Amino acid sequence: MSIKRLLPVFLLLFAGVLASCFQRETPLTPHEAGPVQRDRVDLGDNYPFQIYYDLSEGAVSGSNHRMDWDLAIERSDSGLTVWLNSSRAMMAARTAGSRFDTAANPGDLNFRWDQPSGGPSGAVIGNILKQGKLSRELFVLDMGIKPDASALGYKKLQFESWDGDTLGLRFADPGSQEGFRLRISLRDTSRYFQYISLLQKKKAEPISPPKENWDLLFTRHLRIFFVDGDSIPYLVTGVLLNPRKTLAARDSLHTFEEIKREMMGEFEFTPARDVIGYDWKRYDFNSNQYSIVPQRNYLIRDAEGYYYKLRFTGYYDENGRKGVPQFEFQQL
Repeated sequence: MSIKRLLPVFLLLFAGVLASCFQRETPLTPHEAGPVQRDRVDLGDNYPFQIYYDLSEGAVSGSNHRMDWDLAIERSDSGLTVWLNSSRAMMAARTAGSRFDTAANPGDLNFRWDQPSGGPSGAVIGNILKQGKLSRELFVLDMGIKPDASALGYKKLQFESWDGDTLGLRFADPGSQEGFRLRISLRDTSRYFQYISLLQKKKAEPISPPKENWDLLFTRHLRIFFVDGDSIPYLVTGVLLNPRKTLAARDSLHTFEEIKREMMGEFEFTPARDVIGYDWKRYDFNSNQYSIVPQRNYLIRDAEGYYYKLRFTGYYDENGRKGVPQFEFQQL
C-alpha cells in the first residue's frame, strides 16, 4: 500500500506484541530488591522531544528534538544499516535505477516505513553494504512531518562511497540533478547509532547517550495497524528499548507489588524495541482524555543483566498537560 502522507491521530487500545523472538528466562534465586523509585519525563507540547532514561541511575541521561536528525546509521559486523527518523513518520521508497540525475516523482513510488520492533530486517533502506560492496541504489525519502503536523517534503538520496570509516552520500530535492554531497565519519563506536541531518546538511551532533548509559527511549514512533487487509502506520507516543541487549516482557496477571526477582523465569522476554510501546494508556473519545491501563506491568533486563519491574502511573502533569508520562520502577 502506498502511503503519501501521515497525520497524527488519536488511537484506540491496540493489544499484542511480536509473538516471535521470545526468550524464556532461567529461574533466579531470591534477591533483596532495591527501593521503588518514581519519576516522570516531559515530552513537551506536541511531543517534540525524545528522552533517554537510565534505570540504573534513575535519571534522564539525554534528550534531543525530533527535528535534529533524519537518518541513523548502525555500524555492525554485518554492515551499515540505515534507519529513518520514525518519530517524524519518515518513509522511504526505492526507485528503479541508480542515476542520481534522474528526476523522481514521489507520486509514482511505493513508500514504506521502518518496523518499530527493529531487528536486522526492519529497516526500509536496510544494510547498504552488499557482500562488503556499497549499494548505490537511489532512494526517495518522505521527510515526514514537523511537530505541528506540517509536511517536510521529499528528498532523493544515494550513498556514494565507503572506505571503512567514512561514508559519502548525496541528496537533493526529487527533481534536482545536482545535489549536496556529505562525508561523515562512523568511527565512534561508543553510541549505537551515528546520525545525519539532511535538512541541516550535516552530521548531527551526538543524539543518543553512550549505548551503556540508557535503557528506555520515550518518543513518538510509528505503529502499524491492519485494517481490511491493509497495513496503516500511525504516530503514537510510547517507549522503545535500547537495542544493546536490552530485553523486556509484559505482564497483566500480577499486581506490581507481587512481582519478585525469582519470578523472572515465568516471563517471555523479547528484544523487540516496541514491546513496551504506547498501549499502557488508552484514549477515551468521549472525554478526550488518556487514562493508564490498570495492572499493566513491564519486566526489563538491561544489558548488564539487572532486572527491573516498571509500571506507568500517569500521563498528565499537575496542570492537566498531556505528554508527561509518570512511572515507577524497582530493581529486582
